[in-house]
Amino acid sequence: NNLTSSIQCAIMARVVYATVVVHGSAGDIACGFSHLSKEWEPPGGWRESKETPLATANRETLEETGIVLRPEGVVPLGYERYRNRTGGHLWHPTRDLMQVFGARLDSVRPALVDDDDGIGGVEWVTFTQFRQRCGELFWWPLAEHLFGEPLGG
Repeated sequence: NNLTSSIQCAIMARVVYATVVVHGSAGDIACGFSHLSKEWEPPGGWRESKETPLATANRETLEETGIVLRPEGVVPLGYERYRNRTGGHLWHPTRDLMQVFGARLDSVRPALVDDDDGIGGVEWVTFTQFRQRCGELFWWPLAEHLFGEPLGG
């Protein structure tokens, strides 16, 4: 299986991409449309050199939503072996993992600001809408697990 549920971060040297499922105190999830992958997804992106996966998740969330996450409020959910589908320049066979985090905000639907050219239509969605938009994506079981549903079920 290429999907691993874990409260521990993956080996940093292998992480090429990080994403974070950001949900407000009422349970709504921040979601944007990626022009590159042509999919709805939570904030995330390529890890820059010497950047930790957590720093990547925080930076991408700020760039794609305008939300500043509290580092202590961001928790690892697991990781997935990343398949390079888009020819991304930072992927390498030895850097093949996508770290998935979860983050719960103390507020309900704070304003979202999209400052990333690669993302469009960033918005708050309900869990049902999130499942409709993202339920077929490879990392989905980790998102389900965050919201109390059985992993993979």
